[in-house]
Amino acid sequence: MVHIVGRVPEALARFVTVDDVLVIGTGKTGFIYSRVFGTVSLQIAAEVQCSVAVIPSIDLRFRKGIVAGVKDDDLMHPIIGAAAREARARQEPIELIHSSFSGVIPAMVETRAIMAARVAAVESLVDADTVVRTRYTHRPPAEALLDASRNAALLVVGAGHPRGAGHALGAVTHDVLVNIDAPVLVVRLTAAADG
Repeated sequence: MVHIVGRVPEALARFVTVDDVLVIGTGKTGFIYSRVFGTVSLQIAAEVQCSVAVIPSIDLRFRKGIVAGVKDDDLMHPIIGAAAREARARQEPIELIHSSFSGVIPAMVETRAIMAARVAAVESLVDADTVVRTRYTHRPPAEALLDASRNAALLVVGAGHPRGAGHALGAVTHDVLVNIDAPVLVVRLTAAADG
């Protein structure tokens, strides 16, 4: 047992390494509840340099499947790899969610064919016995991910690419953790890129 001193997010950030996976619990269990209680789990996930599994206080016995949020960036490979490892260990299917929602700021829109080709290129990480389904949506990504993972055993997301320095989270991952309704694995590029 290790006793850490100081503010929890900073103390844990000093303790973990990029190759670790930090598992933390949270009392959050959905949109309304998360507005009432603190955001320590969110602060920890934003502060540490490793991947983080955030487990809400919910009954996990009847949940099935792995949901993973993907887009065409440098985190797609590590996200699908993490989802594949979990699916293999649990012998459960994977559902890949890709949102082409661009919001109010115009963004490059990926066609379904281009995204499908890129996802297929990294699906080799998934065992042949694992069922993989890819869903394309125009809904906001966090909303689509939260909806898809409502009964999932695990939601895998990337830490995102926030503006500015540090380990902070991207907007989609931030929204997912604020409104958490399933166990969430936040994959960081630094931890996954070496493995």
